[in-house]
Amino acid sequence: LAFRTDHHWTATAAYYAYEVWCEEAGVDPVPLSEYEVMEFPGFYGTLYAKSSKNYLLEADTVVAYVPPGNITLYLSDLSGDSLGWEQAVITDMSKSQSGAKYSAFLAGDHARGTLINDDITDGSSCLVVKTSIGNPFVYYLTQHYQYVYVLDVRYYTGRKLTDFVDHYGIDDVIFLHGTGLTTTSGGTGLINRFVK
Repeated sequence: LAFRTDHHWTATAAYYAYEVWCEEAGVDPVPLSEYEVMEFPGFYGTLYAKSSKNYLLEADTVVAYVPPGNITLYLSDLSGDSLGWEQAVITDMSKSQSGAKYSAFLAGDHARGTLINDDITDGSSCLVVKTSIGNPFVYYLTQHYQYVYVLDVRYYTGRKLTDFVDHYGIDDVIFLHGTGLTTTSGGTGLINRFVK
């Protein structure tokens, strides 16, 4: 559920959180067996870099689950309304440096991402306000919404929350970030700036 060498949770842990979300939302979770599995061994994360005895730590393997369906991912480092560029749903990190493999999810951290599931045509949408902790979780939501909008509060400086929700007709808003964001005045300031 947790990496040995990194502060993020794994995609498996995110799936368990998704199952709890499904229970609260009153929908059935899509079993992991329906997802394609991609594995990227040799991952050394942020805790490895901070450890004084990192030579004792074994490398992790980043496991990513590619959601079923006709799904497109768009990313943008800008805060406007452009979808940005199309990106592989899961980024192949098999040849990347050992510290970058978590970027398989959403190709790392960007101001804005949009996942569109063309197999769902009801216009349903959600907004995930997140830090990098939320990156593996958002993929599971593609099974329940046509549009999954993803904003990283550390980088996104465009519309305020209520304006974004109104502009895109968002059905549900989900906050998904680590405790680190809420334990400092800088982190809570980012959230306060966005929601006001």
